[in-house]
Amino acid sequence: MSGGTNAKTEGECNIVRSVLSIHKLYHFLSRRSLHAHIMLWLDPASRAVVESEITAAIPGVVAPGKEHLPPSDYHRYQKPACKVEDDLLYTVCRKQFHTCRPNSCCEKGSCSFGFPMPVQVDRKAKQVGADLRWSYHRPTKDCEFVVPYHPAIAAMWGG
Repeated sequence: MSGGTNAKTEGECNIVRSVLSIHKLYHFLSRRSLHAHIMLWLDPASRAVVESEITAAIPGVVAPGKEHLPPSDYHRYQKPACKVEDDLLYTVCRKQFHTCRPNSCCEKGSCSFGFPMPVQVDRKAKQVGADLRWSYHRPTKDCEFVVPYHPAIAAMWGG
């Protein structure tokens, strides 16, 4: 992939054209699902735009009468009309929610990954807290356990 030009073709995802290099690491989680860590080196001119696209929002609208269901339950939300949006909602509900466990991330009483995360309405990424953890767009309290993601990559990656 080349990110050397600023020209954008119709329908092309901004992050894809911005990638200069990729490093991937795969491992299996305790639930035996494959987990990927992907590091992308971006064209410096595209960094701010792509950074503003990273979110920890749930891409769905809560359906009437389903408010009692947990935020990670796909059935809590109205079914999006577009298949890509529906697939993204399913992927976020299924793969992007962190679950704190006493024998792993919460061994010392609080989550070592910083969850639950505070609401952040601003789309600009910020470093917060004593450990300078990156904080991303997280519009509501329902999103406090959503692991940040890039919507286009999550949609391409799938569930």
